[in-house]
Amino acid sequence: MKTANMTTTTTATATKIMVVEDESIIALDIKRSLSRLGYVVTGVAASGDAALMKIKENRPHLVLMDIHLKGDMNGIQVSEVIKSDFQLPIIYLTANADSSTFQSAQSTNPHAYLLKPFDEKALGIAVEVALNQHRKAQAVKASEHWYANAFQCLNEAVVATDSEGDIVFMNALAEEMTGISLHTAINQPVKNILSFQK
Repeated sequence: MKTANMTTTTTATATKIMVVEDESIIALDIKRSLSRLGYVVTGVAASGDAALMKIKENRPHLVLMDIHLKGDMNGIQVSEVIKSDFQLPIIYLTANADSSTFQSAQSTNPHAYLLKPFDEKALGIAVEVALNQHRKAQAVKASEHWYANAFQCLNEAVVATDSEGDIVFMNALAEEMTGISLHTAINQPVKNILSFQK
């Protein structure tokens, strides 16, 4: 792996990364590159079970995941557990870019892909982009949660739609007035749920 002349940022210094790679030489190379870039490598795992155990213990900020792991679980299956249990951003590492693998991997919404072999600069860029995307997604999620809680407290019925007119939110009073739950109404055209008099 080629080394890059990237300057270490204070953000990178505090960022913890888990490497899941079953080829020990590649894993060591990635670990060294991440350290040179200023990241903290919280662990290296060669299998899905080991990765999940180390993630639970060390709580990294990001996971670099080899798609083709040896053992009971491949990288995609491990990533599904990581997404549901830990909500961490994942960057896939793969030497195989065939379309079926890519389609399977897409279902876990990874933040990036790195095709092996990759250089240190590409690794650093992928990590920063993934972390930035994850931070933005978390901020949007927190904002949505805050607005949802605020709207639930109102003494008026609130129904929110997207730009297409499909329902994205209803507070409890709106559910009570319409007799329809948010679960039923979500993504439905508002005109199918509410009747407006002219």
